[in-house]
Parts: sequence; C-alpha cells; structure tokens
Amino acid sequence: MQLVIVLNRMQSRLRQEAEDSSRAGTASSVAMLQRLAERGPMSVSRLAASEHVTHQAIGKRLTALRASGFVVLEPDPSDRRRKVVRITDAGRCQLRTVGVRQDWLTRAISAAVAEEELPSLAKAVELLARLAAAEPPSS
Repeated sequence: MQLVIVLNRMQSRLRQEAEDSSRAGTASSVAMLQRLAERGPMSVSRLAASEHVTHQAIGKRLTALRASGFVVLEPDPSDRRRKVVRITDAGRCQLRTVGVRQDWLTRAISAAVAEEELPSLAKAVELLARLAAAEPPSS
C-alpha cells in the first residue's frame, strides 16, 4: 500500500532529523516531551498508552530523558504511591531547540507544496492525526 510506504519514509526522515538535532536522542523521545509539554504531568502507564507503546519502552525513553534532565518523576498528588512524569524547564528548552532545528520541514513544504495545495495538506494532516489516534479495529 502506497500510504504505508510514504508514511514509513516520512517517519524515517523525521527520526533522522530529530536525532540529528536533539540531545534527547530519538524522534519518539522528542514526541514524548512534546506530549508532556502539551498535556502536563502523566503517570508512566498513561504516557505509555498515549504513545501506543509498552511500559518497558517508555521506561527506556524515560531513563535517557531523566539522565539528560529533560523529565523528572514525582509523587502523584492524588496517589502518593504512584509516580508521574513531568517535563522540566530544560526539557521545554530542548523542545524549542529541536523546533528551530527541524525547520527543514517548513522549508520542504514551502519548496514542494504550492500555495493552493496548502488547504489539502492541512486536511491530510488532520486525517492522519485522526488515524494515528484511532484504536485498531478488533479482528
């Protein structure tokens, strides 16, 4: 399916650009920082679910992000037995840095997409975001 091929290529490019421009290491770690910046502190389980990955995969990312000082684990105010992940000021600064360096996408869109195509691109992004958020159909 051509959509899968195109999405895989875009994912590879995004990962490459994020890794080239980020001490956070991977595109998935940058995405996790962005989610924490937008939604606020979350439990590790909720963060794993929102990223559609296992608890173990989130644990690996958190280890790297904590070592870089981009996130901290704190007691959950509603249940002191649990921990929540919170982005730090250094993590927010890192997101701004990554955003500036990932300017390649803006340049690529300006170079490859005609002005009259921009509404179609916006609609495609909206549809892809909906697909990414959808639960897989049960078989």
